[in-house]
Amino acid sequence: MLEILLHYRELNGWSARVNDLTPGRFHLNCVSENVDLLSLTDLWPQIDILWHVLTPITRHHIEARE
Repeated sequence: MLEILLHYRELNGWSARVNDLTPGRFHLNCVSENVDLLSLTDLWPQIDILWHVLTPITRHHIEARE
């Protein structure tokens, strides 16, 4: 299953509703915009798509995934 990490504010359970409507297709995990991306690097090996809207992704972020 495709794992998607959305780094944005949660919209009243929106990600749970999306997951309920798409069982088995993908899993959307929404992480608060207040969380620093570097603190999420332990999640990076588990995700297939980083859906990021708030701040630029740097080389340091990408290298931390490896």
